[in-house]
Amino acid sequence: MESIRESIVDSIAQRFEADRQSLVRALTEVARRIAPHAGPATREALVRSVGEAMLRDAPREPDDDRQSLVDRVAQQCAVGGGAAIELVQSTLLALTRALGPEAAQRLHRELPPSWVEWLDDPHAVQGDRRGAAPRVVAAGEGTTLATGRPGGARPLADASAPAGHGESIAGSDQPHAGRTLATSQGTPDRAVASGRPPRGGREDR
Repeated sequence: MESIRESIVDSIAQRFEADRQSLVRALTEVARRIAPHAGPATREALVRSVGEAMLRDAPREPDDDRQSLVDRVAQQCAVGGGAAIELVQSTLLALTRALGPEAAQRLHRELPPSWVEWLDDPHAVQGDRRGAAPRVVAAGEGTTLATGRPGGARPLADASAPAGHGESIAGSDQPHAGRTLATSQGTPDRAVASGRPPRGGREDR
């Protein structure tokens, strides 16, 4: 029994960096607060995991206020509010894993909904999503920008910008062709070599 409790503390330490005494105090507070919510079978699993002594001062009536648990852990472990939430969740995850799958499922049903949110590991990766092939969405059936609005005939990813005016630079494949010194072919009366300054212009003297 003591070895199970120590392994739970070890598991918490992998998720939250704190001295061991603080982790034990967090485990004690969390176990005492979930005990009133637990049915007989779940409570028996709790006793096997953390020991009867740790649950001795557990309240008789269940309390749905999880903020009071966070405040208590913050006080007992001398951590800030945000860190206390992380510590409570890390403790719940480690404790639930130690209880085993059947007791964990029961705990999901027995705890208040707001507490059950803490039983989902935010760092867990769903195994069925690893290496999964990308989902193909037909044009007009998606709901994201990449797949187009519902009912659209062409997804945004496949759309091309309008070509613009036919004579504009934007609509030309070679926008500067014939308009630079390097590409201009010139005309018989407008060649660069035969060009003259405009009439009325200043003449060099």
